[in-house]
Amino acid sequence: GIGKTRLATEVSAVLRAEGVSVAWAGCSPDGGTPPYWPWTQVLRRLGAPHVLAERAQGPGVDPAVARSLLFDEVVDTLCGAGPLLVVLDDLQWADEASLRLLDAVVRQLPTVPVVVLGTYRDTEPEADRLDELVAAERRLQLRGLSSDDLLPAMAELTGETLDPELAVALHRRTGGNPFFAAESVRLLRAEGRLAPGDGGRPPLPDSVRAVIERRLARLPADTWDLLRAAALVGAEPAVGLLAELSERPATEVAALLEPAVRARLLTFEHDRYRFVHALVIETVNAQ
Repeated sequence: GIGKTRLATEVSAVLRAEGVSVAWAGCSPDGGTPPYWPWTQVLRRLGAPHVLAERAQGPGVDPAVARSLLFDEVVDTLCGAGPLLVVLDDLQWADEASLRLLDAVVRQLPTVPVVVLGTYRDTEPEADRLDELVAAERRLQLRGLSSDDLLPAMAELTGETLDPELAVALHRRTGGNPFFAAESVRLLRAEGRLAPGDGGRPPLPDSVRAVIERRLARLPADTWDLLRAAALVGAEPAVGLLAELSERPATEVAALLEPAVRARLLTFEHDRYRFVHALVIETVNAQ
């Protein structure tokens, strides 16, 4: 809910207006899709679904050679459709064959009229596979909206024009995450608490709690225990204090909390951790 798909949609609209073709594909989390599934979608939209099917069934050919020929043909098909934007949404769920093909396409991008825009949730464990595919300078990490930007975003997402005081409180609790904020606004509306002065502390919707709980559930047991202690300390616990409370060296505290940092539950700066927003603390304390 941070806005990655929306960003890709806006980029697609801009390039379409400039005469660029767009082929969009999404990856599925259920694991039941065939190999090369997102590329199958892309080629289908380009009118060439046969490319993958024909090569995949070629008998008597060395697998490595067959794969190389397949990748070359896919690149040639993309070039023939250029200028082209290929959007691959939710790449954290892509199968290994699709990622190998993506790697082959990426290597050809400097010489072809094709741009590939991939989106993924870096809080998912599967996202670690994507780090080596794209250079760091070609990655854009989406963060929460500013307090000022949250007002028009909520008007668009929920149809509500928020009281500025409520918007500030909402930003403080959600870190500007558009999904978290919109779900909170919808719950406030259902409770009749959107009028100025009626909101109080924005609530924690079940849908938002579920997202945070999924991230928490993936943490190792020792990380979870230390994170619970950090939540009791406050929004910005210092490393030294956590080391003292847990009777562990500061280096061990840092190692134990690294999974929580990777899961975007904590940030770290100047020897101090910081919960990304108050909803994380609330969810941890409720466990």
